[in-house]
Amino acid sequence: MLRVWLSIRKLSLKLTTVVKLRFWGKIMGTQGCYYIAEGEFEAGMDPDSGVEGPFDDWRPFTTEPEPSDKAVPVREVSENSEPKPENEMSPEEAKLAEARVVALEHLPKNKWVPRAPIPAEARGRGTNRWDYFACTKLGTDEWFRLPPARPEHIVYARHTRHLFVGRPDAPVPRPPGALGDFPGLEVHLLRAQIARITSATWISPAGLYQVDEEAELEEGEQPETLMEVEEFEPPQFEELLDAANWQHTRPYILPQGRCSFVSQKRAAATLRENMDDPTEKGWIDPQVMEPWKAKFQAQEEGDEAMEEEGEEEGEAELPQEGPGLLGSIEEDAILTPAGDVGLPTGRATKPKGRTIRLTSRPLPAWRVYPSTVLLPKNCSVAIVSSGRWPGAYTLARGADFVNVYVGWGQKSLASSFSPMWYPNLMKEFAEDAMPLVETNDPTPLEEEAVRAAKEARRLAREARAEEAEEEAEQEEEDED
Repeated sequence: MLRVWLSIRKLSLKLTTVVKLRFWGKIMGTQGCYYIAEGEFEAGMDPDSGVEGPFDDWRPFTTEPEPSDKAVPVREVSENSEPKPENEMSPEEAKLAEARVVALEHLPKNKWVPRAPIPAEARGRGTNRWDYFACTKLGTDEWFRLPPARPEHIVYARHTRHLFVGRPDAPVPRPPGALGDFPGLEVHLLRAQIARITSATWISPAGLYQVDEEAELEEGEQPETLMEVEEFEPPQFEELLDAANWQHTRPYILPQGRCSFVSQKRAAATLRENMDDPTEKGWIDPQVMEPWKAKFQAQEEGDEAMEEEGEEEGEAELPQEGPGLLGSIEEDAILTPAGDVGLPTGRATKPKGRTIRLTSRPLPAWRVYPSTVLLPKNCSVAIVSSGRWPGAYTLARGADFVNVYVGWGQKSLASSFSPMWYPNLMKEFAEDAMPLVETNDPTPLEEEAVRAAKEARRLAREARAEEAEEEAEQEEEDED
């Protein structure tokens, strides 16, 4: 710990805007370890230039196409490729040309767009309220600033398990069954795990803090600022050994990867504002960006239907909620094995002839115990360890306490990992039980005829309704 203290003290001399610097913990890897420091900076200040952030400008998606030395072949247009005039077409060719025109005129427009990407929280708010610095070897003093936490990294980290290598620029392999590649490097996954561990395991004695009600909050933000209670009385040693006397001091991270909820309507508005921002554009998948560009362009051209549809979707979305600040750790859910280990989610029955045995029992979320029982109480320290994040500890004695993490950066599964069983074979469709009749698809002309007939019936209904209204109005006038 002396080397850690000396290294962090030397780091503090390089930081001019950081008002408080502390040792956060150590995350171990297969080839190296990360030593993490947490810094509280002055409000409204930019990242300190005394320590570099080499991954601040890294982006998973390039905004400009890479130049290519290969020549693009030009397609030659022959005389036969030009369309024939109508007077030179045969009856069959004219019929096909008319069908193509009808099909293109009434081709439906796809108004579906993917979910708008959730924007990252601003510097000084939520998961980015503190700056984090890391180094892989003490004594070299090669500290670097970690990039800000992003919602997509936190959401991905919740659905994967990856042992850190110990190299910030190492790629994160795609796990089996994942929906896509991790949009970042190991340093981004490290930052996401730090945010998750800090939110879940940073605690303090009950009654030490209170929420600052005078803090300025924007729309949708939750209170995050805490103030020390002036009349706080240090708890006795026996009180520190009770889980009911401990409370959470960091905001809860919602399922969308932020501490404050953002609706899809607000996320779409933020995406529209940052459409041309190169710092944000590199984080958005082009396959997600293109449909939204088309939608924004349609809204500018006066397509009110798409705009109303998007507003209705945003209004119908229910906000995500989580436990508030200063909640007791005694209310945290215990760790239980997730159903039958090895079975896919949603399976109600087990495969025939197979016996599934759970490999662990329910575990408490927290353990509170003294550091020693052989010495008097004045020589002992209260220890609070997390069962959900092995390696997270809180040490307390009187009014003094400290939170620290030393582990592999992995959340407890509450059970030994077991591969999923293969699904049951589906029954073959019985063709004899239901007679099938093959039919040909309708041609574009037939579809146009059906559409015209429906349109004629609709216009006729509207005309009859208008006539009925006029007759009713005429009768009322005659009665008067």
